[in-house]
Amino acid sequence: MAITVIDVIAQEPDCCRARVQYRDHELVALVRGTMDEVRSMIGTPRTVEIGFSRVTEWKLIPNFSDDDSGIVGTDAGSTSARIRGRACSKMDVDDRTELIDIYVQAGPDFVTVDTSEVDTAGISIDDGLEVQVEGLRFYPTGT
Repeated sequence: MAITVIDVIAQEPDCCRARVQYRDHELVALVRGTMDEVRSMIGTPRTVEIGFSRVTEWKLIPNFSDDDSGIVGTDAGSTSARIRGRACSKMDVDDRTELIDIYVQAGPDFVTVDTSEVDTAGISIDDGLEVQVEGLRFYPTGT
């Protein structure tokens, strides 16, 4: 996955709140690094890994089209976002935990959620999903 930092808003304990561009969408997210490190990324596409603090909502999307996949900010100034994609794999971690990978074809990117956040029992491989998250965070690689 790649983002472009547009502006740095504020320093947080181990990251910066920043305006970033992901594909055709501008959103606010947390970017790992100091103020100087994140400012040095402004205007240059950077490969990143994605994370988030928690899932606040999720739903299955009937008749999902991969053209509708993506990551879009939901509230101006907040780090909440809506992630849309297709369930591409499920993996049992233990008796109580199962992980599900969501393929965001617009990227192409993968986001992983677990049963503590989404009731994966009702999800089948190839189902379309929309997951709303708080605390969207990007981890630049190679920095």
